[in-house]
Amino acid sequence: MKSSISKLVQAILTVLAVCLTAALFVPTHSAVPVADQSVSPVPSPAQPVQQPSTLRRASHDAILSLFLTKNMHGPSPLAFPTRNEPRKSAPVPAPFLSYLGFYTGSPGTPCYLLKDTRTGRVIAVSQGASSHGWSLIAIDDKRITVQNNDEYYVVDKR
Repeated sequence: MKSSISKLVQAILTVLAVCLTAALFVPTHSAVPVADQSVSPVPSPAQPVQQPSTLRRASHDAILSLFLTKNMHGPSPLAFPTRNEPRKSAPVPAPFLSYLGFYTGSPGTPCYLLKDTRTGRVIAVSQGASSHGWSLIAIDDKRITVQNNDEYYVVDKR
């Protein structure tokens, strides 16, 4: 009786592991429905928060303070550029790239995972690093800007 329960639990865990692994490698087509702008489930604040219109480089002390405090909900949604050179072209939407999520790497920097649905490849981009020719340019609370060769792409977070 005990061995049959153990085998059943192992079989369930094996099926779960296979399903999760397959979910990472199966290309997905995300059809994002357009929400009705007239109906908002979240009440608006009394005074709207003003968003900065341009990205700006944060000071070294501001960046260091992000890593000294524990943030349980992921990295700060502050926008930060990772390159000093000016952009040569405006970023274009990349429907072939899907935002999968992020994780915190060993030096404490966030690493963002994107999936290229054309090739099925998972791309890990982080500040100051490159993966398969892709590099992170900027990040904010709604989108990620990445670069591949001389092209700039915008990937919407879900």
